[in-house]
Amino acid sequence: MPTLEDMLRASLKGANERFELANKALHSAVAEAAKAVEAVTGGKATLQLVEHGKRETGSRFDFVVTAESQQRPLATFDVPNSGFPIRRLHDEGGFAESFPSAAALASYFQKLASDQDSPLVAHLAYIVRNASPDEGPIPF
Repeated sequence: MPTLEDMLRASLKGANERFELANKALHSAVAEAAKAVEAVTGGKATLQLVEHGKRETGSRFDFVVTAESQQRPLATFDVPNSGFPIRRLHDEGGFAESFPSAAALASYFQKLASDQDSPLVAHLAYIVRNASPDEGPIPF
């Protein structure tokens, strides 16, 4: 019969594995999006996750576009200790959307990239339109 210590170790291992799986999926999706943004803007803009809080319940990240050393948050993601679902938060702090898997998260980023009215595309269009002429042409 397992001891209390054995049960606790197994539970902790499982909890950490679930968190790491979800956390890795979010970071991978953002890394893929960041490569695309850097390519289409000729390096004028980048995407990144900025962690703004580890809590007992999980971690929160701001998803930001950076251009000319200015950051603009596009979304806030909550990665709970229990792993999936990852949640996107409203500006007011409530949950706007939930992603139960890495595939659902990838779909969200595909929608951001393909929707001309998405906050990502709108902000990148602004950056491209307002780039200084000496920075060279945009590669698209």
